[in-house]
Amino acid sequence: MTGAALYSKYQGDSERHLRDAFDRAEKSAPAIIVIDELDALSPAAADALNAESDSGGVEQRIVSQLRAILDRLNRPHPLTSVVVPAPAAAPPRPHVFVIATTNRLFGVDSSLRRSGRFERLIELRAPNTAARLAILSRHCHSVPFEAASQSVDAASTKCEVLRRVSELTHGFVGADIERLCRDAILCSMRRVKLTTASPTASPTALTTSSGGGGVQISSLALRESDFTTVLQTTRPSNLSSTEFSSVPPSAASASAVGDASPDPFSALGGVAKLVDQLKRSLIAPLQHPERFARFGVRPPRGVLLYGPSGCGKTALAMAAAASCRAQVLCVHSTQLVSSVVGDSERAVSSLFAHARASAPCVIIIDQIESLAPRRIGMPSAKPKPKPNPNPNPSHTKSADTKSADIKSAAAGDESDSDDGEGGVGGGGGSTQFDRILSTLLTEMDGILTGGAAAATASDASDSESDTDSPSHSADSKRRDLTQNSVVIIGTSSLPHRIDPAMLRAGRLDQHLFVPPPDPVARADILHKLTHKMPIDFDVKSAPALSDSDPDPAPTNRDQLIDWMVKRSADFSGADLSNMCKEAVMKALRADINTKAIDTKHFQSALLSTPPSLKNISIHHPID
Repeated sequence: MTGAALYSKYQGDSERHLRDAFDRAEKSAPAIIVIDELDALSPAAADALNAESDSGGVEQRIVSQLRAILDRLNRPHPLTSVVVPAPAAAPPRPHVFVIATTNRLFGVDSSLRRSGRFERLIELRAPNTAARLAILSRHCHSVPFEAASQSVDAASTKCEVLRRVSELTHGFVGADIERLCRDAILCSMRRVKLTTASPTASPTALTTSSGGGGVQISSLALRESDFTTVLQTTRPSNLSSTEFSSVPPSAASASAVGDASPDPFSALGGVAKLVDQLKRSLIAPLQHPERFARFGVRPPRGVLLYGPSGCGKTALAMAAAASCRAQVLCVHSTQLVSSVVGDSERAVSSLFAHARASAPCVIIIDQIESLAPRRIGMPSAKPKPKPNPNPNPSHTKSADTKSADIKSAAAGDESDSDDGEGGVGGGGGSTQFDRILSTLLTEMDGILTGGAAAATASDASDSESDTDSPSHSADSKRRDLTQNSVVIIGTSSLPHRIDPAMLRAGRLDQHLFVPPPDPVARADILHKLTHKMPIDFDVKSAPALSDSDPDPAPTNRDQLIDWMVKRSADFSGADLSNMCKEAVMKALRADINTKAIDTKHFQSALLSTPPSLKNISIHHPID
């Protein structure tokens, strides 16, 4: 039964329809009653009160009637007297079992979830890797695949492609996988310019002959690229209804299904040491949690990337998340903070709930210092200046940093006060951010504790199944552990303003400093920024870049990069990227039909781009 079959515009008819349904079940016992979308039939008290004015309180009456019926089904027949003989005793109550489904557990009236009513709660989570592979195989069992090469048959290619797709579809449910298969077939049809099949047809129906069109759809063969194309724009239904931006694993790493998967870190320059640290502290624990489970410890679940603005913290976080081959949720503090009391805490809980449902998942919180500021009364963590690796060190803050400090102070942040106390300034803002921080810490602890418990339970169940089934592989253990993995990556340019509770062991316990690029890093960044740019090295027309510059004009790309590295001491990665874009704009403004960039355009762009790291103190606030 559903709510639409029970509701009536006449008062009392809805309750009568409910009683009649259970009466028919008792007459035909044993029977099973399935109530679909129980939250719509018996909403929680708060939802029912909000809709009471429009519906006349019919929800509350249906809930009361359902409670009475369930209690009656669970209550045995009383005996009239202890001296009544056994044959004259009342007959047993007919066996009627009630099953209800809902996707909003806390939207169901709490009185129905107690013992004696709906006392057994069975949670159906998103399928793991093995289950997704089984679902993919079921939907594609009659779909032909194109062989990868002449030495590999189509059946082996099909199994390998489906296995890789199942590893990239974390958080996908059965309906999402069915849509993925249908869209992959449609993508293959567009590739071969077939337009005779209906978009609403099932994958198995698309493999039959098309009626009247004269085109045999059974000749269609899927490729790896068809799934890759669809995965770049497909999100799990669990994440499609959220306001948080999510990035599929295949979108972050193009051609991730293929054999030659590019390294997401390959587009970043000057971060070789940080990449190694991220692989050891984040990627390896997420991909191989069984290594930590062997020793009974939890793998790291939080990383903080901090450093000056424009040095690639967010890009590093995105590349690390893409390397994990997991779902990615990108969140800014403005998406979680609300002026309505309770909405911010609800948004934080919703964020982590969606991450758990789509695990393994990586949550990237940009500018985390504005979401978890230092609370009032916490000891101040004044940063200790350290030598600037750039050739022109200075110990005064730049205008950009000062303006950022002023904006934070205007918002109520007084973490840099000289009296040793920091936190959000007076008024209701302090209470609001305290509640947000408390919810954030609770959710992080819940993820870590729940993940460890799940890992321990999974490991124990696998050990038991190993004794019963020798074929149970270690790969299934790893998949079960990975299914409960949620990792948090926070980025901050003002880490001394973050509350110390966020940075303790067990939360954001891995702290990685992203320094300004040194000459070697700047050269690497410029190589990656200019490797596709056509550059005109006309030595005859430009013997020198300027009268004040004694160096001769560069004659090749390496000399040009060395020339720019010497003159970009205080440039961040963002400044170098902006400089290259400005050089392209100057070349196009000079001649819209130009096919190459002249070296003088780079000189002009270098002079017009202000360095953002000039006169800024370089320090490690977290030691």
